[in-house]
Amino acid sequence: MTRLPDWRPRLVSFVAKAARRPFAWGQHDCGLFVGGAVEAMTGEDPAAGWRGRYTSFERGLLLVRREGFEDHVGWYAARFPRSRR
Repeated sequence: MTRLPDWRPRLVSFVAKAARRPFAWGQHDCGLFVGGAVEAMTGEDPAAGWRGRYTSFERGLLLVRREGFEDHVGWYAARFPRSRR
């Protein structure tokens, strides 16, 4: 996954739009915010398969645990290893 050449303005635009949206599980929550930010920077949404699949914290956590992760943080950590830059 590579950042697009214009990733900075794309990310700024994404954050500005996200700030106006109300929180909603499965539509606009902390985990999906990260996926949207990654999409803004790269054109690829790692959370696309999660959108619209849950409407509560408990249901979202259940889905993540079914994939073998403790929580959404673990799910993202498995996809984005730490950079030493």
